[in-house]
Amino acid sequence: MKEAAANTKNHSIRVKERGKNSMDKFLDSIKRSEFDSPITYDLAITFLCENVTEEGKHRLLLRALKWDDEERRLRHVWEKKNGKVSDRQWREKVGTGQLLNFFEKHSRIKLEGARRSA
Repeated sequence: MKEAAANTKNHSIRVKERGKNSMDKFLDSIKRSEFDSPITYDLAITFLCENVTEEGKHRLLLRALKWDDEERRLRHVWEKKNGKVSDRQWREKVGTGQLLNFFEKHSRIKLEGARRSA
């Protein structure tokens, strides 16, 4: 058993405080169960990666989605339907709110407060 441990390479990954706190809370909740075997970060991460569902993967991708990436995708979809526009024309359409309905229908990011009642 010691030989296997000696041949194991450890690697570090960067984790922000929020992620570490979430994992600590998760591990603490498991440790309070009836089993006494220790659950390590490695075991927990491996288990979570192996058991995430397609819906879980999709929700994770949506949490990581940035507006710059989404706007680039939306522009591509809009241009496919309506024809190419220059960067200036696109910025004008976005800035004047001409694309709100299109964004609401096609965006994976929810637009909160985009519409203001007059």
